[in-house]
Amino acid sequence: MFKKISLNSLFKKFSTKSKKIMGISILTSVSFFWLLSLILTIPGMGIQSLQFISSVEKQITKIMPKNKFVVDPNYSLYETVMDSAIRSSYIADAVSTINHNDAEDMAQHRKVYEDFANNWFNNKWGEKIKNKEQIDLYDVGLDVIEFDQEIAKLYHSYGFVNTGIQWMFHKNGMKEIFSDSVSTMALNNQTIIDQEIYNKTVKSEIGMTGLSVSYSPGTMILNNKVWFLNQQIESLKFILNLPIKPFMDKTLTKDTLNNLEVTVDDLFVPNFLAGMHLAQAGSIMFIIALIIVIPGLIIGTVAILEYKKEK
Repeated sequence: MFKKISLNSLFKKFSTKSKKIMGISILTSVSFFWLLSLILTIPGMGIQSLQFISSVEKQITKIMPKNKFVVDPNYSLYETVMDSAIRSSYIADAVSTINHNDAEDMAQHRKVYEDFANNWFNNKWGEKIKNKEQIDLYDVGLDVIEFDQEIAKLYHSYGFVNTGIQWMFHKNGMKEIFSDSVSTMALNNQTIIDQEIYNKTVKSEIGMTGLSVSYSPGTMILNNKVWFLNQQIESLKFILNLPIKPFMDKTLTKDTLNNLEVTVDDLFVPNFLAGMHLAQAGSIMFIIALIIVIPGLIIGTVAILEYKKEK
């Protein structure tokens, strides 16, 4: 028959000094392993997105600085500008991320994105338009970024706009972290092609009703955002070429936007796969930590207590 051995009796075999060293070593190792798993898990794809978003915000500040392009509520076509031209930017922004060559992607997302964009626009600007308030295009630009984040979170993956540790504890988070489909999506999003080729591939039109997209190769996030920001510049030029300007500052002309162009070098290049791989490594270590941390803490604590008893 085997004898039942307690931790206390096990530690009696060691010297007082050994118990102290052993206890501290075990507790330190367990704590370090736990901390390392958290550090690896924290960034995820969301940190890549945050850096990318920050670079987009800088470009928006250059294109449409705060208080510069403020829509005049007394302009005769105020509702048309807001309800058509500005609304269409949200729709075009979302629809341009769909791969129009993929029938399944089109069927699954086109109508959904259009409806989501319309609802988002109505909730954000509907009351302000109804009350004929001044609306700064700078604020619209920043709101489109929030809109993009919500689209990514709801229809792509929660991990694109949140830290790895948030992703891990989100519903189906662990499943997504190790998902091949999310990995493929991340790769597609971070893929970069020649910007001129991308621009020529997208079929779009700018007019009184704003920006419309009839064809797009889909989300290569850097190429897509460079294209979209430059389309906003062209849309502003179109509006500023009208006989009567819709902005509070009537002295603005399309020359205001001369020499303004966004290139791929102006934006942060995200590496979503790197963030995803870190989240995977951190998740594995986190699970291992859960398995060893409780026994490790118990053994380490008992060793320290035994040392204190004999001290």
